[in-house]
Amino acid sequence: MTTQPHSISRSSPPTERHRPLKNQARVLLRLALVLFIVIAVLLLVQRGFLRGLDRSLDLTMIYAAAKAWLTGRDPYAFAPLYDLYLASGGTDKARDADQFTSLYPPTTYALLSPLGLLSWPAAKAAWLAFNGLLIGFCVAAMLLLRAPGLRRGSSLQLGLLGVTLVWAPLHTALSLGQLSVACTAAVLPIAVFAGRKPGTAVAVMAGSALGAAGALKPQLLFLLGPAILLTRWRAAGPIAIVAASVVAAVAIVRVSGSAPNWWDTWMQNVEAFTSSSIGRPDPANPQFHEMMHLETIVGLVLPAAEGSWRTLIATVLPVGIFVLAGSVLLVRHRLQPLPAEDARAWLALSAVLTVLTGYHRSYDATLLLVALVALAARAAARPSSIVTWLMGFAAAAFLVPAPSVFVAMTRRGLLPPALAEEPLWQATALQAHSWAALAWAALILRDLLSPPQWKSKPGRDDSLMVDRDPDGLLPESSPGGSPLGRLTRGAPGSRERRRPR
Repeated sequence: MTTQPHSISRSSPPTERHRPLKNQARVLLRLALVLFIVIAVLLLVQRGFLRGLDRSLDLTMIYAAAKAWLTGRDPYAFAPLYDLYLASGGTDKARDADQFTSLYPPTTYALLSPLGLLSWPAAKAAWLAFNGLLIGFCVAAMLLLRAPGLRRGSSLQLGLLGVTLVWAPLHTALSLGQLSVACTAAVLPIAVFAGRKPGTAVAVMAGSALGAAGALKPQLLFLLGPAILLTRWRAAGPIAIVAASVVAAVAIVRVSGSAPNWWDTWMQNVEAFTSSSIGRPDPANPQFHEMMHLETIVGLVLPAAEGSWRTLIATVLPVGIFVLAGSVLLVRHRLQPLPAEDARAWLALSAVLTVLTGYHRSYDATLLLVALVALAARAAARPSSIVTWLMGFAAAAFLVPAPSVFVAMTRRGLLPPALAEEPLWQATALQAHSWAALAWAALILRDLLSPPQWKSKPGRDDSLMVDRDPDGLLPESSPGGSPLGRLTRGAPGSRERRRPR
């Protein structure tokens, strides 16, 4: 009796059968991301550059003061400044002292003095072109971001590029001619390359850029400057101090020789601005919906805190959180530079707390692109984490200028006009960016203060379990080359021991 051999099924395994569907889904996702990037570029051009060529309203007084500093005049006296602006071809702003107030330190005008060599239309175009170069620099830096699970040309990297270009505060900063793009460009590469120790030449360049950014707009670097001292880029700190000091010395000597009473005039401008409605984070401020601060949130949570007490709490709270988190990290890592994951989270927390401290408007949230770098690295390593998704929702609030949209809808009758006077609406919807930043800061703080899951050896960055392929350059077929192989140990062909997560 002849036995028949068992029939062997020739049907493909499930993974083989579903592979074409997965490939099609991957192609569709890539096409959607490319379309998203194209739309983001168009929005950047239309909402940022084209509106900036037409307006750049905040740059008007900065330009006039820089020209005054360059030509040996008082950069804080309103009448001469406005006359200088008109003589240079300026027509974008009316003659109003409340809307044409010089408030920045002399260092800002010293650094921007080359714009004073140009007429106003040419200076406006030159500043936009310079900001365009800085945006290109930031995009290039983000494309070089390397973290476990983040591969070059991956969907996550394309999404990061699109989100950066569609970032609403970036558009607002360009349209108003603001300075936050330059400050962001000085810090963002440090977050990208947080796991690497810079060479001497790179540290000098980074420190000089940080010093210039701190001199350009000090309120955006007053937390991020000290924060960098905890990272592997700490060598750039002393260089930044020296660079900023040189700029300050030159700026003060120049303005003191040409306008001996500049300090008194400057302080008068600051006092007039802070006492006016436009300088207060109050619903009476016509620009209240554009402001980012904690005073309204503190008033909602602590109704008994009023006036100066509310301002004090709103200022001390983020600074106290910064000091607390920094102290914990210093003790945990024994004064050693932070590993890449902690360094990015630390810089992200510093950036978010910066825009919540003092007087800031929505364009200063351009600085949160630093936090976006940390979020991208976290999403690559822990894509299914609920904390990652919550951070993503907080970041998504900055893709659309929602408070400005709400105000425009109310003015056009698309929303009930009574909402404009409703305190709860003012404290929530019109402060959506402040609430999103606060939630983002709380989630980052949760990451930083969580107990470490393994001990990092001094001088070695194993916070994200970096293996043989830290840059994600190996193909997926190579041992340890796939995202799963980079996040797990004991994969075929890998001799590295698995560490508990």
